[in-house]
Amino acid sequence: MSIERVRFAVAFLAVTVLSHASASRAFADALGCERAIAQASAKYVQGRAKILYKCEDAKANNKIRDTIVCATDPLFQPQRLAVSTRLYATVNLGCGGPNQDCGDGDDQPLGPAGWGIGQCPDLANAGCTNAITNCIHVAQCLECTGNAAVSQALDLTYGEFESSEFGTNDTVNRCQRAIGKSVAKYLASRAKALGRCWDARLLGRHSNPCPVPGDGQAALRIAKAEDKKQKSICKACGGADGTCDGSGDVTPSAVGFATSCPAVDTFTPPSSCGGAIVDAASIVGCVDCVSDHDVDCASDESVPGIVGPPPAACNPATTTTTTSTIAPSTSTSATSPATTSSRPSTPVASTTPPAPTTPPSTPAPSTPPPTPRSGSSSSTSRS
Repeated sequence: MSIERVRFAVAFLAVTVLSHASASRAFADALGCERAIAQASAKYVQGRAKILYKCEDAKANNKIRDTIVCATDPLFQPQRLAVSTRLYATVNLGCGGPNQDCGDGDDQPLGPAGWGIGQCPDLANAGCTNAITNCIHVAQCLECTGNAAVSQALDLTYGEFESSEFGTNDTVNRCQRAIGKSVAKYLASRAKALGRCWDARLLGRHSNPCPVPGDGQAALRIAKAEDKKQKSICKACGGADGTCDGSGDVTPSAVGFATSCPAVDTFTPPSSCGGAIVDAASIVGCVDCVSDHDVDCASDESVPGIVGPPPAACNPATTTTTTSTIAPSTSTSATSPATTSSRPSTPVASTTPPAPTTPPSTPAPSTPPPTPRSGSSSSTSRS
């Protein structure tokens, strides 16, 4: 795609964001700013997961080279830039003051919006530690932590796939693609459910931790998405009966899945995702555990005014593996009484900001993508 078309796509997106805004200034106060930030983070994780999935699935389907790095390859730069632009636009509209432009002195003060934290809290030790003194720095932080969360989950999913199977459309290749598709969809669904739950909390509709007991809906939505993910993977990978019961299942070695799951700890109660990957059921259990962690860490870090500092498990000092075997979960993170019942992660392989020349593991860029300077506020207005 030419640079002219890329610029047009960005400009069109900015106009779209503004055209869906209400006439009133919805994000004109601390609460509006805090809501805008949380919603921008949830939507960014959803969008980033969708984009990287499309690239990774194209590789697994042998439509593009299997050597492409989806987090940085120029082929998908317009899509990556579009979701980043939406993130920055939403934060500018919500927190950028009367002119809806962060960083020029008239921004909404970050302290009352829950973001007087001074520094990005990082995620998976990805280097997301930029100083936060105005709302553009908040957007940079969210971009980096969102990249880290999505990349870690999808790197685990796709990172060791047997590339000789790509494009064959045999049982193993269909299993590979089902694992990737199911994980990407679940990431987006969980992020969306948590985003809605935190927004309801900010609006005063409940005073609970999310997702449980949350708003009464988040856990149900997550459980439904979890069930769908497990059934989709087992239908493709679980042999003739499609149950991941060990009878005729596709083996992890045939798929090219990691031999052990990252030994990262859940928030509460303390437990580990770590374990040997020995069958289809343990593949499901591992992606369950790590996906929950990644999304929940990013979600917690989008609402520091509610949650406070993120759990230490979101940036583990060290990781180890155990010899236990991972079994599929039944969305325990959606039913646990913990504030954010997700599982912490290991260091991420790629957290790429919009600039295509930035290495995958670097934090968010110092220069954000273009954002609109005028127009009315976002459709996520305070009600």
